[in-house]
Amino acid sequence: MLSKACKQLTKKDIQKVLITKFKTEPMLHQMQSLAFCIDRDSVYFAHGIGTGKSLTSLYAHEYVWKSKKTLVVTNNSVVSSFEEQVYEHTDRTPIILKGTKKKRQSLADKNAKFFMINYEGLFSLFSSKDRAGKFRLDYSLIKRFNFDGLVFDEIQRLTNIRARQTKVAYAIARHASKRVGMSGTPIDKDLIQLFAPYYVLTDNETFGGNYYSFLNKYFIKGKWDYTIKHGARKEILECLRPSTIRFARSACGDLPELVCQRIDVDITPEQIAATKKALIGIQIDDKDNNITIKNKTAKLQQIPGGFVYTADGESVRIKNNKEDALKELLIQMEGKVIVFHEYKEEGRIIESICKKMGIGYASLRSDIKNKEENRTKFLTNPKCRVFICNSKAGGTGMNGAQDVCSNIIFYSPNWLSTLRDQCIGRVFRTGQGQKCLVVSLVCTKSIDERKMNVMAGREQEINSMLDFINNFEK
Repeated sequence: MLSKACKQLTKKDIQKVLITKFKTEPMLHQMQSLAFCIDRDSVYFAHGIGTGKSLTSLYAHEYVWKSKKTLVVTNNSVVSSFEEQVYEHTDRTPIILKGTKKKRQSLADKNAKFFMINYEGLFSLFSSKDRAGKFRLDYSLIKRFNFDGLVFDEIQRLTNIRARQTKVAYAIARHASKRVGMSGTPIDKDLIQLFAPYYVLTDNETFGGNYYSFLNKYFIKGKWDYTIKHGARKEILECLRPSTIRFARSACGDLPELVCQRIDVDITPEQIAATKKALIGIQIDDKDNNITIKNKTAKLQQIPGGFVYTADGESVRIKNNKEDALKELLIQMEGKVIVFHEYKEEGRIIESICKKMGIGYASLRSDIKNKEENRTKFLTNPKCRVFICNSKAGGTGMNGAQDVCSNIIFYSPNWLSTLRDQCIGRVFRTGQGQKCLVVSLVCTKSIDERKMNVMAGREQEINSMLDFINNFEK
């Protein structure tokens, strides 16, 4: 056993215990994370984005715990990237569980070390029809597939304790003897979101097994939401100490300079008119005859991007100044650029700009087929200069961008600082050799400004939490 705290250990200290030859030599922080796993059954890697959590999780099961059969659960857009990690860092051949329910279950019966599945596929894999013909969680399948190792990548996907995929994850985690949860952004709103992931990962060990007892202990219920009790924040975070370790990006070798710039663009008269109509509930076009509060909010977010969706899903373009600002940036920036957006129509607007400018591009959003081909095109084709990504699809679904790109443009902001950090982490990560430039286009006097303020407030709370966790094991 190791007598020192993990973050005080040298590689030499750890190698005395982990007597093995790695295919890829881990960095010091990865070795220290592996040491953290030695006397634990479940661990949470809260490492910063781009610190090599995937390799560490694979090596935890391969070399520390020596799990026989490990299931990696991740976002759909990351499955292929995780598969690449297995090929690159181990001598194993992974199996991706995809296809029909019958096909997935047949693949899960095979003899292999690592299996990959997306979160949406969990219930399909572990369910069967009951006598009434309804699909229900089948515990005999959990026993049959016999996964003794689990990796929950981006485990913050399990923050809803009532969600079906959280319940399935909990059930399979109780069967697996060794478990890893990973996220560089454990929360995006408040500390209540910590309960469900740790419940899945550690059962009753972190907060106990009762969600409502957790709420009553640490929070005060208001009319609309919960507020944290005085002094409870530190108590909650201290509960994480036994199973959680964090390394920030700054601890993982020299990173390049990161320059973040905000460019304000003036709102156009057309956008002002559309905003006023949305606020008072008057239809923006002839097809819109019922603007609810929810629709108002959606339209207020669409207008800064230069469009609105009608009631039947069609888009109406609105004159905006972001397009000209984007054109100027694409002229000024050198090399490849990733442009993140929120709505499909924004992606189409950006595509039309690239076409007019004669710039090669690839796109990644829900309605794009051959997503993996588009990702590969951007990474390998020198003529493909711009990658147009929906923030949710591209923010966690692309590794390797740091090798070819150091520029990011946010065509539209989102509400979550965690998602923004994920997006930036595509290029600002270990292995990046160039100065990184991140530019946010913000439409003045619009909801864009509100989004930026909300992100800044949440970012302060999240960074404070991560700083606290970062001091564990020191």
